[in-house]
Amino acid sequence: MLSEKPYVDDVQARNALRLIIADAIPWKDSDPYLQQVVDDAALPARDPFKVGALIRLASIAQRRGNSELARQTFEKTGLAASQCATLDAQPKPVFLNNGSSSFPQEALRWGFEGWVRNQYDIDAAGRAQNVRTLVSYPPFIFSTASEKMMQGARFDKSYRPDGGLGCGASVTGVRFQLPG
Repeated sequence: MLSEKPYVDDVQARNALRLIIADAIPWKDSDPYLQQVVDDAALPARDPFKVGALIRLASIAQRRGNSELARQTFEKTGLAASQCATLDAQPKPVFLNNGSSSFPQEALRWGFEGWVRNQYDIDAAGRAQNVRTLVSYPPFIFSTASEKMMQGARFDKSYRPDGGLGCGASVTGVRFQLPG
């Protein structure tokens, strides 16, 4: 597909597609697509696609245990640590704490089902921080349970020079359904 029109002739479309592919596959396999974005001479040095690919490559180097390569790759972005979360992909979930013990006992007794939209930040180590409920139905019944569930969630680690925020203001929906 990358070698077909219109992608082959359109630098933005070509590199957008490469980033979409890299974000959709396991991080261990995404290096070639990200490197193609970085190496595309048609993109300016500070193009958001190129910078986004460099941030992702820095995180991959960190996950592989190569902190020095991660630092060097991140420095090529020209960004401050506080800016990178806006161009990076949202970290993928590694562990979601969504066992049957997460269902509120009161709702189970009453036979209620419901849903919650949570917003949270993800630190560079992959932990959810500042979990908050945006909206829930029925109101207040599932909010605390979903917040506890998201606080226990783990995501892919991200490289940040200061070890700070990996991804801010992520949003996830949680649906509570009765067993059976």
